[in-house]
Amino acid sequence: MKKLLPLALLLSLFTNISLFANNKNPSSDTILIFKPYKNIIKKEHIKTTEVIKEEKKSNVKDDEIIGTIRFLDLFNCKNMIYKRGIFVWLPERYTKDSGPYSVIYFHDAQNLFLPSKSFSGYDWKVDETITRLRKDKLIKPCIVVGIPNSPARDKELNYETTDGKAYSDFIIKEVMPFIKKQYPVSKHKEDHIIAGSSMGGLMSFQMAYYNPRKFGGAICMSSAFHRKISNILKEVNETKTPPINVKFYIDSGELETEKQDNEDILSLYREMVQALKSKGFRENINLKSYLQKRGHHNEKSWAERLDKALLFVIGK
Repeated sequence: MKKLLPLALLLSLFTNISLFANNKNPSSDTILIFKPYKNIIKKEHIKTTEVIKEEKKSNVKDDEIIGTIRFLDLFNCKNMIYKRGIFVWLPERYTKDSGPYSVIYFHDAQNLFLPSKSFSGYDWKVDETITRLRKDKLIKPCIVVGIPNSPARDKELNYETTDGKAYSDFIIKEVMPFIKKQYPVSKHKEDHIIAGSSMGGLMSFQMAYYNPRKFGGAICMSSAFHRKISNILKEVNETKTPPINVKFYIDSGELETEKQDNEDILSLYREMVQALKSKGFRENINLKSYLQKRGHHNEKSWAERLDKALLFVIGK
């Protein structure tokens, strides 16, 4: 049974908002009552086409959200230029006595649930996909933690930058301990997954690769493994100690052939899969590669193959 969130909540979701701007010690169980907020701190001007969307797309109709979404603004965001809270999605029939739950930590939270707030006008359909897979008893019970992007997205979603290290530390040192304390989640690292697409796919790979004691898996969709952006392909090819205890889901769309610095997503996907296999990763064991026929570099394609990623990283 789907629960339709109040209209005021829907209109406010995924904008620059803070539920707790004037409350230093809010409860994680507080029901969402959104209000505008201006406490994202800008210390420099960064030009980017992928920014937090302030306005609802008037020509896009939102789906009903299955389950409950909470926005929590409780964090210091140490060393980060842009301060932010997080979104926590809880499934239907969630209680504090249920669980233990796996946790999927998603980058680009704006794109997960509502088309009107997504960068492209099409969301990942995270709540629908997880609910369907759980109904069929194909994946473990899970909750979702969404970390919103910022105008510094391209710098934050790269572990090799100063902003990327701060963003990674924010998730690992602030968000993850909070989630483990406040929610009935699994204590096993294999049940904590990092996920994203494009630059978010790169960052998910990097975070799991360099922090194998924190994450049991990574969902890396249409990842930006370009050499001008990151040294991660070189690192994988040269390493003598690959993190084979981490599951990597890596994919691409068949049509992701647009060149950037003479490299394209599809070719880089194939190159990364081969590099991992050369280091001992085995298909359907700790590696799942998937090429989507007629797949594009957009939220619609990522939503269409999200079930395959979830089945691999938290499948029963």
